[in-house]
Amino acid sequence: MTLVRSTVRVLTLLIFCALPAVASAQPWLTAYQAGEYGKAADLLHEIVSDPENLGRGDPRAFRLLARMYQDGLGVPRDPIGACS
Repeated sequence: MTLVRSTVRVLTLLIFCALPAVASAQPWLTAYQAGEYGKAADLLHEIVSDPENLGRGDPRAFRLLARMYQDGLGVPRDPIGACS
């Protein structure tokens, strides 16, 4: 019985540890990492332009889109747009 409880505890711990990794998988990040910058930019624009995400959205999305504008990846290079 102790082995069963230990196994259940370990499995429960593994599931809870894996949940944040699954939740953090974002389609825009996957597209960016695959070099699909246009697709990533489209997905990021949807997130950044949504007023409900302002202040509550994933800050990585905002930073990545700014970097894409800075470097001209999938969008025209625009240093001023990167700052905004």
